[in-house]
Formats: sequence, structure tokens, C-alpha cells
Amino acid sequence: MRFWRRNVPDELAPDADTIAPATEPAPPPSPPVPQSEADVAAPVVPRTWFDRVMGVPAGPADEAPTQPAPIEPEVPAGGWIGRLRAGLSRSSSRLNDGINTIFARRRLDAEALDELEELLIASDMGIGVAAEVVETLRQEETLRGLTFEYCLITAGTSMNRAPSDQRWEKGDIMSLDSGGNYRGYIGDVCRMAIQGEPDAELIDLLGEIESMQRAAMKPVRAGVLGKEIYAAAEPVVLRSRHHNHIDFLAHGMGMVSHEGPRLAPRGPVPYPNEYADEPLEAGMVISVETTLLHPARGFIKLEDTVIVTDSGHEIYGEGARGWNIAGTAA
Repeated sequence: MRFWRRNVPDELAPDADTIAPATEPAPPPSPPVPQSEADVAAPVVPRTWFDRVMGVPAGPADEAPTQPAPIEPEVPAGGWIGRLRAGLSRSSSRLNDGINTIFARRRLDAEALDELEELLIASDMGIGVAAEVVETLRQEETLRGLTFEYCLITAGTSMNRAPSDQRWEKGDIMSLDSGGNYRGYIGDVCRMAIQGEPDAELIDLLGEIESMQRAAMKPVRAGVLGKEIYAAAEPVVLRSRHHNHIDFLAHGMGMVSHEGPRLAPRGPVPYPNEYADEPLEAGMVISVETTLLHPARGFIKLEDTVIVTDSGHEIYGEGARGWNIAGTAA
């Protein structure tokens, strides 16, 4: 603030509102002290209204508010993607090209998975055909008044008999070995199928197994000794050039899948053959099964549930003994 006085030139009058000029120059600022990265304060993230209401203090940010684009990981060559590509080696080039295009994006998001599903459906391959067949069989047995017990299934040249997501390709064979329960009693049947037409070798192989089954069942009747079933089947098995890969088994069944009459001390459930020298009785139920584990063509088997009668025997589920063509009714 300035005061006017007569015959006195204007001048600055120091008072409380006026800051006197510094008489000495201010010292130069000190050079910055080097700091470690740990000492450098991170930028503060502005608090939201919810943080202010709840009394949450502002904290350091892990990164600037503008987030950088995430780094997309490389798709590994192995894992389930690699197995899927390997399993599609027999597929058409169009399907392989489609798979490669989807995975080339390097991200398996929902859109990519939906596109993959559509591609498989369009290629008429499906997923988990073996498991789907077992589920369809379960439904069909249930519709016929049976309680589904189990199903052993093979496809192609695989010897794996557990339901799986394996595909059933053109030219592949399939075995279906299933047990159903009716009012507490089990029946067991195995039949063969194929995608397409069987070749001459497959027809001959299944024909051999059929001849072994028929030979084993021929002597079955009330009063015949149990061991006669094996005596009739074994010569036919030994004449086959595939006899080293063939398993023949006959066993009693009823309320459980393996029970009396017990006829041989071998098989998947070994037990004393105490009924081998005893006569068969009317009403006994016998499972007769012949299995060929062919090293090149796969698992080929027929199994029949046979009822002993006074005059001979009755075969439950007699039909569909040959190669059943996929997509056709038996």
C-alpha cells in the first residue's frame, strides 16, 4: 500500500501487505538425490464415491489408468489342442483347414469354441460317438422294460472297452457287449457293427466266430454234462489260424453276471469248475462267448445268452449276428 505526502515523491511504504525484497539471492536448489525404484511413489488411484463413503484411503496404482493391451499367450503345440489335431489326421482337408484357421487366432474364446462346434457338426463327425451309442442303447433297453446294467464298447482297432469320446470313422468296426436286467435276472449279448460295408476278411473273421458259437451251443440240453460245451468248442477254435488270439468262455449267469453252472477255471473271473462233470438242468442260463483280439482289425466278439431246456436250448436275442451296417435297422 502506498501513502501520499506533500512534496515527497511516491515510494513504497512497507507494511503488513507488502513483502520486502530479499536482500540476498536465494541459494540454488539442491541436486535431486537418486532414489531406488522402491522409494519412488506410485501414482495414486482416485477414490470412488464408495471408497470415500467407506473411508478407504487412496492407494498406489499398479499401473497407469490407461491399461495396456494384454499379451496373448502362445498356443502350445501339445495339450488337448495337439491331441485334437492329431485325431483329425484322417479327416478331410476342409476340416483340417478350418481347425487351423480357428487356432491360428491364438485365443480360445467363446466365439472360437462356437465356431469349432459348428465346424464339427458340419463335417458330420460329432463328438463322443462311442459314448453317444452307449447312451442310446441304455435308452432303448429302458424302453423295453429292462434295467440297464452295463455296456462294453470298442471302436476301430482299439481294444479299449470303456465308453469314451472316440469317433467312429468310416470303415471302423464296433462291438457292443451289454447286459440288461429284467426282474432281477441278467441277460448278456454282444453283437458287431461297422461304418460302411465289411470287406471279405471281416466277413470271414466274424464267420469263424459264429461257427465257434454254434459248435459250443449245439450240445446244450438238459442232462448233458457241462464240460461238453468246451469239448465241442475247443476243436473249432484250434483249427483257426487265429487261435492264439481267440478267447472262448462259457459260464452260468442269473442274478449276477457270473454264477453257476461254473464250467471252467479260467476267464475274467476264475473259479473252480465244479459243474463241469454235472448234468445241465432245465432252466439254467449259460453265457457263451467267443472273442477275437485281432492285432490289425480290432476287437471282434459274439456272445449269446442260452437257456437250457428239456429238449435242447433257446437263444435269447438270436438276431443281428452278422455285420450290422451303421444307419440301417437290423
